[in-house]
Amino acid sequence: MQRSQMVNGQHIEERNEIISPEMQRLMETQDITYIKMQRDTNRRKIESLKSELHLADNGTQSEAQHTVFVDTVEQVAAFDPARHFDTLPEFVGRKINRPTRAALESSEIARPSEKDMRRAAKTREARLRELKERLEREEQLKRAESEMQIRRALKDKGRKKQVGTDHLGLAIYKWKAERKK
Repeated sequence: MQRSQMVNGQHIEERNEIISPEMQRLMETQDITYIKMQRDTNRRKIESLKSELHLADNGTQSEAQHTVFVDTVEQVAAFDPARHFDTLPEFVGRKINRPTRAALESSEIARPSEKDMRRAAKTREARLRELKERLEREEQLKRAESEMQIRRALKDKGRKKQVGTDHLGLAIYKWKAERKK
């Protein structure tokens, strides 16, 4: 049964049934399960985006380094990566798919146009932006999940006290050890 009334021009409904604690725990566990499911799907999409961006490396410098060993200090000073890898200077930064000069001179490989390069850069930026947003969402879902688990644990029996905060800013509690009968 429901009871309705108007308070300050707003319609308010009150329910006569009170939700049992067991039903409330069940609803909370379903909420936690839903958040876990959302985190899993988000995590899978993050992994696929990372692998896609790794494969679509279009010559941007990365933290990975290619080590070339030389004998003397003079060779280090005179080292030219484009000559060593037999490619053009604009392809030196690529980790993969670095064409040689001979392959570029033959008609087998067509150079991409400026329009294609701009389109690829724009697509890459969109993917990076999506990855950043998904990583932020992952942090929010992680925080929400831990908050819901803490709330659920706080409703359980036992003495507890707050001992600090974690790296997410959430309270850390410690329960007093009680002997189970």
